[in-house]
Amino acid sequence: MRFILFLILLVSHTVYAQTTLMGTVTDETNSSPLHFATIAVVGQPYGTLSDADGNFVLTSPITLNPKVKIQVSFLGYATREFTLSELRSSGDVLLSTQGVDLPMANVRAANSEPLTEISLGRSERKAFTFYQSIFEQTYQLATRISNPGKRTGMLSSVRYYFGKAAKKGKPVRINFYAIDPSCDCPGKALHTGSIIPEKTKKGWNKLDLTENLVLLPATDFFLSFEWLGLSNTKSAAINFSVGMVPDQAAQPIYEKVGGSSWQESVKRGAYRPLVRIQGKVE
Repeated sequence: MRFILFLILLVSHTVYAQTTLMGTVTDETNSSPLHFATIAVVGQPYGTLSDADGNFVLTSPITLNPKVKIQVSFLGYATREFTLSELRSSGDVLLSTQGVDLPMANVRAANSEPLTEISLGRSERKAFTFYQSIFEQTYQLATRISNPGKRTGMLSSVRYYFGKAAKKGKPVRINFYAIDPSCDCPGKALHTGSIIPEKTKKGWNKLDLTENLVLLPATDFFLSFEWLGLSNTKSAAINFSVGMVPDQAAQPIYEKVGGSSWQESVKRGAYRPLVRIQGKVE
């Protein structure tokens, strides 16, 4: 009887300790919902994404202070921060469009000399697959892409290796970041809009980046895979994974969970995602 009473008290305490926040993210100008906007607790590994109607439910397993900061972001829009109590009182978040601070790019006439093709990254044919267990929160896995020639230009396509492709929806967003010199980790975005493949498959996938206008900086940069399906909470139900290859000399890969900062993955330099990038340079 004591054991049963203890379980009841434990469950009651767990439910009480949780914090749940609901709301909607929309465009301030036209009131259209923002799909896959990120809502995260600043400095903590708790975050979620808005759905097709802009609605979101953010849950943390602990009780959050009413003054804790909640950050709402969407690429191409100004990031906003609220206290938990502010969002609880309204629930609605309006984001305004904002230009992204991109590196300088050269513009050339169409009849000038053709640009040179450049290939970056790895070219192995096969990989083993990496499964991430954190699916109830937003998650990104970033790999550093070397640009040894320090060439500038535009990225034209990216090839990446998936394990089990998602059967429904669009399971991943691909992000390109410049290097933040303060941490040698992902920093500012190198493009202005969301890059979400319409189709995925097991094995190699190729995505045309021409319309996304992704700049190739004169330094190394990061590519990240951002999980967009947060409903898979059991390892047996995981249906999405990124291909990895052994590389003892690889630069560290980084992870970001919820509103926490980028952290080196426990894999460190032993492995890296199998990614091949094509671009055009002067």
